[in-house]
Amino acid sequence: MIHAVLELDSSGWGPLAFGRPRAVVEARAADDVLPALRRVEAEALAGRWAVGYVAYEAAPALDAALRVRPGTGPLLWFGIHDAPTDPAPTGPADARLAGLGDDAAAAANVTYIGGHLYGTQPKKYTLALNKGKHVWETEHYYTGDGASSCMSTAKEIFVMDYDGVNPSPLTGNQSINLSPRWSPDGRMIAYTSYRNGNPDLFVLNFDSGRRDVLSAQQGLNATPAWSPDGQWLVFAMSTGGGTNLHLVPKTGGTPKALTTGPAISVSPSFSPNGRQIVFNSDRGGTPQIYVIDVDGSNLRRLTFQGSYNASPRWSPRGEKIVFMCQVAGYQICLINPDGSGLQQVTTAGRNEEPTWSPDGRHIAFTSTRTGQREVFVMHADGSEQKRLTNNGRENYLPDWSP
Repeated sequence: MIHAVLELDSSGWGPLAFGRPRAVVEARAADDVLPALRRVEAEALAGRWAVGYVAYEAAPALDAALRVRPGTGPLLWFGIHDAPTDPAPTGPADARLAGLGDDAAAAANVTYIGGHLYGTQPKKYTLALNKGKHVWETEHYYTGDGASSCMSTAKEIFVMDYDGVNPSPLTGNQSINLSPRWSPDGRMIAYTSYRNGNPDLFVLNFDSGRRDVLSAQQGLNATPAWSPDGQWLVFAMSTGGGTNLHLVPKTGGTPKALTTGPAISVSPSFSPNGRQIVFNSDRGGTPQIYVIDVDGSNLRRLTFQGSYNASPRWSPRGEKIVFMCQVAGYQICLINPDGSGLQQVTTAGRNEEPTWSPDGRHIAFTSTRTGQREVFVMHADGSEQKRLTNNGRENYLPDWSP
């Protein structure tokens, strides 16, 4: 049974046909849209095909200032496929998605997987992703002349003072740069960049000014974290049909796999003594927080409440782990390393991507409570929450310098 047919026009491929998906990713509530998009991107970066759409009604999840009319059906729907069927059929592209009938190609309004909006004409994007790239997309209009213009998708890395002043760019390659992580001595930053067309892992050395590629495996090389002694990095790399944690010396070399299998395991963070690593993985069916020894043994699950827990960070003294939790929306939570003492410390807006101050007394994080993503800071107990960024652009993924 053919569930989707894509005509890849200018690429010279296609049409490509896809059978029954191995999995379905959908979002029916606004708070579920961004986590679903991250899951879709991770599946594509792992080498699978994601074929689906983002609906007009999902727009407020990407920009809280937008107002849309109510709709029906999923805000987002993607089928995940290992590969197109062989042979592919001939004839015009159908763009019909499993379980959605003809309405799958009838648009509602405008939105885009990257969070950017195109023009003002109502439409919807149906997308196909592979290796993390938009290999096919089409606009479905239902009104207006369809005129639109594309906003920039560049994401650069900035550094600023602890109080939010003096922002200064560290990258300027007009590409997508993500997940910056300071080395323990503050002399280097590891980050992921698409500057060469693939999400590669880079290390910026402030002393020499060099930007060296640490890992350029085809597919995902992302979410790095430094060991406490600054000699190693652990990061997520897509290999063998999954996205797994790998350990590599800061000087480079062959990465050593710490996790294996088809699951998506990302966002690692070392314990202060360097003996354990906390991370999030969907190996149990939904993204949850896990801990593993640095040699890859003694894997155990920490979180059991909520169907989406991510972005863990071990506190500098080792007594707490902070993470994004699905508790009354998406909030910042704390938990003890043994899995006890779950505590929610935010309530307003959508809050994620927490990071500890070096003394463990403060937590910086991303929040949408002002209408778009901004960096906030608070005491470790959740008190005195304060906005740090306010430059008219979205700011997110903070990391505190040593």
